[in-house]
Amino acid sequence: MATADELASAADLVKGKNSNCPVAVIRGSQAVLREDGPGARALVRASHTDLFALGTQQAKELGRQEAVELRRTVRTWSDKPVDHELIGECVAAALTAPAPHHTTPWRFVHVVEPSTRKELLTRMADRWEHDLAADGHTPESVRKRVERGELLERCPELVIPVLVLDAQHDYPDERRQMAERDMFVLSMGAAVQSFMVTAAAHGLGTAWVSSTLFCPDDVRPVLDLPTPWHPMGAIAVGYPLGDLTPRPAREIAEFLIQK
Repeated sequence: MATADELASAADLVKGKNSNCPVAVIRGSQAVLREDGPGARALVRASHTDLFALGTQQAKELGRQEAVELRRTVRTWSDKPVDHELIGECVAAALTAPAPHHTTPWRFVHVVEPSTRKELLTRMADRWEHDLAADGHTPESVRKRVERGELLERCPELVIPVLVLDAQHDYPDERRQMAERDMFVLSMGAAVQSFMVTAAAHGLGTAWVSSTLFCPDDVRPVLDLPTPWHPMGAIAVGYPLGDLTPRPAREIAEFLIQK
């Protein structure tokens, strides 16, 4: 099928790898080489017979599976900087998630400026402290709870997933209206998961926290978000401090219900 390649391979066998012989003379090739052959199209293999492509496909599938298993919540990071292009690749993967009504109802705000991050986290912490105090928590309890959000200060990169409901359908009854919103929220979860699995495939560690969900009115002004845009937590991103190990396998029987 690829006569020239076969002849070159045969010549290499004759010369040997270590003989320092640069040339092999081939005689009688006119019998097998024609001026008008089938062309390059004959070299294209069907997918089920292309063993080279099969190996590549299997490697990709294995890599994706490993990335899914390595997607762990990371709270400590190394000092290694994260290339911002990797954040873009994670967002590109997130955009492949399923969504209602043929829409793309997600945005990802990469908080790059230190001053913006500081203002955002300060407002969020103030809101959290106010709400916890109103719930009757002691000052010590409030302090401990708010400290949990400090990982958003330590992480090398901070990304805020945002749900856009511009394409949401309106229904006159609460039952269908809630179901409509749930569809969009589910799609946001799928997009966030795709983002984090892709990050894991690049060796990054992530942590999704719900913080911005509880204070959208404090987040929107800082990030200059329109009112119909809803911040859906935050994703801390960075190279993990130490190696990640796959999550232990779980027995699926209690989680898989068959009827």
